[in-house]
Amino acid sequence: MTGFDDYLKMQTDSEEGEALRQEEYAHMVETYYSFATTFFQLMWGKSFHFAPRRRGESFKASLTRYQCWLASRLNLQPGMKVADFGCGVGGPMRGIARFSDASITGITISPEQVAAGTRMNRRAGLDDRCRIVWGDFHRPPFPDGEFDAAYEVEAIIHSPDHRAVYEQVHRVLRPGGMFGGYAWCMTDRYDPDNPDHRRVKRNIERGTALSGTPTTKFVDNALQDVGFELIETQDRIELCDPETPWYLPLTGRDRDPRYLLFSKPGRFALDKIATGAERTRLLPANTAKITQVVMEAVDALAQAGRLGIFTPSYFYLCRKPA
Repeated sequence: MTGFDDYLKMQTDSEEGEALRQEEYAHMVETYYSFATTFFQLMWGKSFHFAPRRRGESFKASLTRYQCWLASRLNLQPGMKVADFGCGVGGPMRGIARFSDASITGITISPEQVAAGTRMNRRAGLDDRCRIVWGDFHRPPFPDGEFDAAYEVEAIIHSPDHRAVYEQVHRVLRPGGMFGGYAWCMTDRYDPDNPDHRRVKRNIERGTALSGTPTTKFVDNALQDVGFELIETQDRIELCDPETPWYLPLTGRDRDPRYLLFSKPGRFALDKIATGAERTRLLPANTAKITQVVMEAVDALAQAGRLGIFTPSYFYLCRKPA
């Protein structure tokens, strides 16, 4: 399967769409990021994730602090070999490498992200400590016990089988190695019998190439099921200052002018640009439709944040028994 037509077919609310999301998840995610990587770099910079913000703190500063805090909880040290599962273009990787002086190898399913991230590593002078490889994190090309530690930053959510990825992380860690990360999850406030909650959840998944969204309890149980010792969990989003909720940039009301694209005028302009570029064949067919799907997810994420039924930052820390 190739092209944006297939991506849209996978996102239909039908048995066929559900089956395709499970069976063709790798193609779905790769296609999504072939479209979304440039968009995210424009809006987010080089780190494609959220973070709890403090009063007066910029969104960019919150991302950097978020990465450094994760590195400190994993107790990363100079010379350690670390795996980044679902590294994107390597924004968190470079932030964590600068903070810890560890050597990090990231894996992503997107060839575009491998190429872009490798260039960024080189320009940052970190290509001796940061490496990005192409692959599926269900079958990572790493030997058993290769790494001293591993992490993910809102990435394993793209897997249709989280346990399978956790098993691979467990396999490539040495005994005693630490694994931590931030997971997208539905919170205890999510009610599967509430049609509005279900609609919001589905729109998030439809616009961000997800096969499903786990609960926090599922993440806890899955990590322990594959053999990890669970040390700590926490919904870090609960630490947000009320004036700067994590979803503020998605509303178009953030002080950073980049996020004006999420405002009504910004969306109108984006739609016109995408439609025009599509007609002149500067962009692939269905780019405008996928842009609309992504914007539906943006709205759903903000609504889920206001309702408290979703968190992008469920922190977990665990250890492979020695």
